[in-house]
Amino acid sequence: MFVTVCNKKYLIGFEVMLKSLVDNNPRVIKDNIPFLIISNDINPEDLITSRKIYDNIHIKRFDSEKYSEIEKLKQIQMAFGDYTKYEIFSIEGQSKIIFLDSDIVVLGNIDYLIDFKEDFGAVRELYIDQHNTGVMVIGKKYLNPQITNDLINLTQIYGITEHLDQDIINNYFTDVITDIPIEYNFLKTYNKSVFQNSGIPKYIKILHFIAKKPWQQKPLVMLEEGTIWQERYWFEYYSKILKLKLNG
Repeated sequence: MFVTVCNKKYLIGFEVMLKSLVDNNPRVIKDNIPFLIISNDINPEDLITSRKIYDNIHIKRFDSEKYSEIEKLKQIQMAFGDYTKYEIFSIEGQSKIIFLDSDIVVLGNIDYLIDFKEDFGAVRELYIDQHNTGVMVIGKKYLNPQITNDLINLTQIYGITEHLDQDIINNYFTDVITDIPIEYNFLKTYNKSVFQNSGIPKYIKILHFIAKKPWQQKPLVMLEEGTIWQERYWFEYYSKILKLKLNG
């Protein structure tokens, strides 16, 4: 099962991610792998375009009250960020899930993730000594609602940290996560402007648009310097989404 966490503001990101996944991975359609959206914001009628791309999509609701204390911490520290990614660990009845952030574009075949056998896999970041939680493969061993509660409680102890839920997940699963090759979660900030004319390396399977998203209009910050050109890979699929919408 594929899983993402999404709201209406990120729905266009999900649509692009889904289109790129299906276009580059015929096995998804062949095996009819379910895709679960964790959201209290998105409704079935919001998924008309998504279901034109792929029909086996489901929505999972959750109790937002569980996150009330974290919301209070965010207000005190004037912080942003969504901690509802913790809900993925409450998915029961699956042998494993493949979590994909809605701000990625799939550029190649990801059978490696579908066939992954370890209990927990993620890509280790180049700049910080922790795993990025934008792409994760989580086995049945760690699909337990108690883990969601543990992560919420741990957040209340540590407070709002620099990398938000990613810090807490890495702390909780210390020495548990198996490294996945970097091509399955390549952050846009890894690329250099020298590749602008030649394109990103061909081995990259998943490109992750951390910080500013291609569909967002935000002032540039230092983190974005030399990375905006990569948005062309996202807009290639966005143009396909527009055609689906225009064709009713």
